[in-house]
Amino acid sequence: MRVREQALVLRRFPYGESSLLVHALTTQLGRVSLLAKGAYRLHSGYFGVLDYFDTLRITLQTHPGSDLSLLASAEVQTRRKRVCADLTRYPAGLACLELAWLGSREGHEEVGLFLLVEKALDLLESGQVSPQVVESAFELHFLQERGWTPVLEACASCGQKLEALRSGASTAVFSPSFGGQLCAPCARQARTRHVTLATLPWSALRVARSLLETPLDLLPRLRLDPAQAERVRGFVRRFLEYHLEVWPRSFGDSVRGRPNLRKKIR
Repeated sequence: MRVREQALVLRRFPYGESSLLVHALTTQLGRVSLLAKGAYRLHSGYFGVLDYFDTLRITLQTHPGSDLSLLASAEVQTRRKRVCADLTRYPAGLACLELAWLGSREGHEEVGLFLLVEKALDLLESGQVSPQVVESAFELHFLQERGWTPVLEACASCGQKLEALRSGASTAVFSPSFGGQLCAPCARQARTRHVTLATLPWSALRVARSLLETPLDLLPRLRLDPAQAERVRGFVRRFLEYHLEVWPRSFGDSVRGRPNLRKKIR
């Protein structure tokens, strides 16, 4: 059966002498595996088409009982050249694509995730927002889109409101396994159960709320300093690791790149 779809290339690998194996995110079929025969040939219809960051219009041939579909045609619908040409935007774009690959499902509609990745890539292409802010905002909205939104306004365990939790403290305690921040009594109970906890400044928590409440296409209006978004990163990425059950390669070395949860995330 032939299917016409929008697609974003998530990963690609050489296959044989001239072909390419592509993992792509589509709107209606979710994550798909595609074989692009002869993609490396100069006269191939895929030459210069199956690049990262571009939105494509593809036709794929599915086969019953097979996880690998044959790519019948592909054309660029939206080209994003600037992301590839900038050494700060490029890794941020790859991080967005890796999360989309880890969090997407095969054979399921992924319109929400597809549009979210497109918005992040459009922001990186425009250069209106720093790559650090785009990446931090995308990670938070990715958690929200997958149904894993961190609890930022109340205790994730007992439900007390944010104002009641602060009580003069300069830092907030959080736990990915509980789903967000914890009040002092709940944090003490969690420690007795040997649950690993971490702290972050309340200012970073406010930044996380702002990023989560602001749609990606309105992110240029936020005027957020990249250093502020950076403080949120360790907090958000711990939630991603917990739910994805893997530390994404784009986040850095599995030991050196990960914040120590026993220490304060600054």
